Amino acid sequence: MERKPAAAVIFHHIGPYHHARLNAAAERLSVIGFEWSARSYDGWGAAATPARYHKVSLFPEATDHHPDKAELRSAFWSALEQTNPDVVAVNGWNNFGSLVAANCCVRRGIPMVVMSESARQDEARTWWKEIIKQRVVGLYSAALVGGQRHVEYLVELGMPHEWIFTGYDVVDDAYFREKTDEIRSQRSVVRRKYQLPENYFLASARFVEKKNLRRLIQAYAEYRKRWSAYANQPAHKATAGRGAAADREVAGKAPWNLVVLGDGPLRETLNSQLSALSSQPE
Repeated sequence: MERKPAAAVIFHHIGPYHHARLNAAAERLSVIGFEWSARSYDGWGAAATPARYHKVSLFPEATDHHPDKAELRSAFWSALEQTNPDVVAVNGWNNFGSLVAANCCVRRGIPMVVMSESARQDEARTWWKEIIKQRVVGLYSAALVGGQRHVEYLVELGMPHEWIFTGYDVVDDAYFREKTDEIRSQRSVVRRKYQLPENYFLASARFVEKKNLRRLIQAYAEYRKRWSAYANQPAHKATAGRGAAADREVAGKAPWNLVVLGDGPLRETLNSQLSALSSQPE
């Protein structure tokens, strides 16, 4: 039997969607899933399917203690010696332990792939930080990114376009298809359980600042305001075209609700913002 290339993939913590990606990669590669910590700070649950890859928790104690660089380097170096991968995929260039991992791989002569979802537009960029970042990116032999904006940013940082591949943002289609069919078969029960309205906008995200959920709620409040103003104004003269279509759409109906799915440090802030919105008169 032909030997599969051994690829180590490192994340801060292997959550359910990392697990799905590693399982899919294991169909073609011998995969080692490294996680810095056995503890998740994002409230993820356990994966629902068995692992088809070898999982290594570098700090399995799952405490609140944050290891220093020497501890990180020692743990990662030891893991590389034990697993001896042909290539290592590293999550970003400034995440938890990523620079330590890159340093160890360079010293051992192991080629690396950077996994990135960074784009120039994400935040204000500082010239001297970008120079440092270019040097770090220059250590990698290839990149796996989410989309075109991420490709463009890595090219800007000096990586050749032909070294960059998309497909980082993938999910387990079979899992979601199965769960969707399951929910659709009992939709009335699910609606009652979660008190879901007939029509609603759904936002699914971590409750952190960069997801811009507060702005989303502000935009939804403006939508409600405009809907109410339009629905409560005197009846329009019947006309053909877009105006008549809008009248028919609004007449006798309520505006769609907003359902925000997730958790995180902004939970209380978002709850307060939504509570204030729900208390406003129509």
